[in-house]
Amino acid sequence: MLFLLSSFLCGCKDNKPIYVISSSPQLQLPFKASKFFGFFDKHNLNLQLDSAPNSDSLLRFLNFSKYSVVITDSGTAEKIEALSSKWVKICTVALKKQKLHPIKKGNRKFILLMKESLLSRKKEAIKVIEGWNYGVDLLKDPAVIRFFSAETVPYRFLRCGK
Repeated sequence: MLFLLSSFLCGCKDNKPIYVISSSPQLQLPFKASKFFGFFDKHNLNLQLDSAPNSDSLLRFLNFSKYSVVITDSGTAEKIEALSSKWVKICTVALKKQKLHPIKKGNRKFILLMKESLLSRKKEAIKVIEGWNYGVDLLKDPAVIRFFSAETVPYRFLRCGK
């Protein structure tokens, strides 16, 4: 009995949450889809999603050490990298769709950044990126997009790393 109890306690993994913040809740749709379809549960990752109302608020929220993933426009991503060397650009994950209004060049591309502390946990960092890519694949189905967002999505999501 003691052997079973000790093996159970030693076998438990630390399921430390990975906090993601973005400059818009709609930028999190691939993560939300992956989470809903059980990708992160299957890989024993606890992904927590937050969003900020604007890029200034996003920069203030980053002062909290709990965030390890950021999705924001390329202009804000450059500011984040300039303010702290702990953040690393990983890839472009979304493009803003252009309708009738011109889009500023810096606000057209959206970047996924990771903190060095998450990058040092390679398996978890890879699973976060794989979860993003899985969500992008799921969102190719218009029914999935409608399930997660009642309004039209102004972004074209891209796979990370391909």
